[in-house]
Amino acid sequence: MKHLPSPNSKKKSLANCLPVAFLAVGLILFFNACNKTKTERQIVSEEQKEKEAFDALQERYKNVTSKGFTVETNEKLKTMIELEDGTMLSWEKYHQLNPRSNTFNTLQVPDDCNEAPESTILNTSLVFDCATGEYKLSAKFRILLDAQVLTQSPTNANNKTVGRVRIMDGNTQVDPATGYHQYNIAANNIVYIKETLNNGGVPCNEYEVSFSATFTYAQVPQLSGTNFRLSLRYYTVCGGQAYVTSEGSPFYTANIESDPCKRNDKVWINPAYSGMYAAIAGTNGLLGQGPVCNWPNYVNPCTHEISIYDITNGSYTLVGQETLLNTGFKSLSYLQVGKKYRFEYNNRKNQTCDFGAPPQYGTLSCRTPFKTIEDWQF
Repeated sequence: MKHLPSPNSKKKSLANCLPVAFLAVGLILFFNACNKTKTERQIVSEEQKEKEAFDALQERYKNVTSKGFTVETNEKLKTMIELEDGTMLSWEKYHQLNPRSNTFNTLQVPDDCNEAPESTILNTSLVFDCATGEYKLSAKFRILLDAQVLTQSPTNANNKTVGRVRIMDGNTQVDPATGYHQYNIAANNIVYIKETLNNGGVPCNEYEVSFSATFTYAQVPQLSGTNFRLSLRYYTVCGGQAYVTSEGSPFYTANIESDPCKRNDKVWINPAYSGMYAAIAGTNGLLGQGPVCNWPNYVNPCTHEISIYDITNGSYTLVGQETLLNTGFKSLSYLQVGKKYRFEYNNRKNQTCDFGAPPQYGTLSCRTPFKTIEDWQF
């Protein structure tokens, strides 16, 4: 005979189960509440980290009152030969005069490379300082020749190796009316790079020579054709007896203030550290609280294109690609403290940005072909 539980035992059993059931439901609700609280805390934490990253970026650049950009040029210059008496000759004319004649018997131009000394302007950088109203221009040249580049003439200490700048309106010089701005080049701005080979396989010395120049806003007329004309005069010694100078022919920078297709604007970068995300901002990305100023004739790019590489321990691994509005800000949560990163960025512009810009700039669509490169150790 099968034993059936009594009605009372059923009630008792059910009564024993109810607290367990309620406890289980309570635990589920408790855990759900905990999970919800944790998620909310995570969101608050993420928002807080982004706010702190933005604040840190503002703090880093709050005292910067300038706009700046770099122009990669890599433009070869025609080099002239100038004798110590001031006679200026082309390389071809110099050879026609026979340097071994009595007239030039002490002149040994650095031609052991079998070619004219080669001058190339590698890049220029231009910054406008809003606080002082000054333009700050810097340029770097590459010199290739079989001789040493000196800071001055060995026979006349008054003749210095110099960088020269003329401010032009098209082909007309507008400042100064009597000549050029001249800047002596210090020894630490003449850097020996390496021995390289010319087209014929003959060894030549390679140098990089750089200089900086400063102009007030009043010195740079805001004309449609305003540009900077750059040249470099450097002294060499050859054979221990004769000295010559060479001056690269003029190079013109474009009126790039109003054309972001011909320049790269600075991206503001703040590295990550413990408890803080890395962050980046565009040219006006700190919303008036950072390095933003009214540059005469300045036209913003639409965006920056940014590639980020992990270069820790000599590696070169792409870890992120960002498109950043010129007024934009981004925190980069995927970048890690303790690593070294390379930021490569350039300008991009299309017909929809810079509303109200002059019509000749409103239809541009471009992406600068070169990149500005910055390395940051986090």
